[in-house]
Amino acid sequence: MTYRERGAWFELMAMVAFWAWHIGMVASAIVAGEGGRYLAGLALVSGVLLSLIIGGLGVLNRRLSGPAEVALPPDEREQAAEDRAWASAYRALIWMLAALVGGVCANVAIDAPAWRSAQQLLDGSASQLTALLLNLGLMAVVFAEATRAAVLIKRYRGGA
Repeated sequence: MTYRERGAWFELMAMVAFWAWHIGMVASAIVAGEGGRYLAGLALVSGVLLSLIIGGLGVLNRRLSGPAEVALPPDEREQAAEDRAWASAYRALIWMLAALVGGVCANVAIDAPAWRSAQQLLDGSASQLTALLLNLGLMAVVFAEATRAAVLIKRYRGGA
């Protein structure tokens, strides 16, 4: 397995594990009735934690590969895989954020029952709802990065 493919595997595993952990943390915070500051802090701490995990996995990957392999520039096949992966990740991010923002705007505009239910679940606090949206935005970015890693792995394994 090459340095870049192993890096994609590390990133995919980290993103999937982080996504599952973070969703569990947000759900348990909402059920426990935590305030908006807690949810916003959770997003901040989670983002920093994820950055440290990805950085640590990058260091591990460089140590496993050795300096000669790390120094090799990407060839045309790897560059094409990277370009395709970034395009897929960007599309995934745009679609998720559009759905998130569109859903919020539509519910606010029409004052739908789903919006009132969300407000009641969060005790009607605007700061809690804002912090929840911040966490959902973070999850959209994590999903886009997991998409990028999955597309890279598929391309490296000879897929389309």
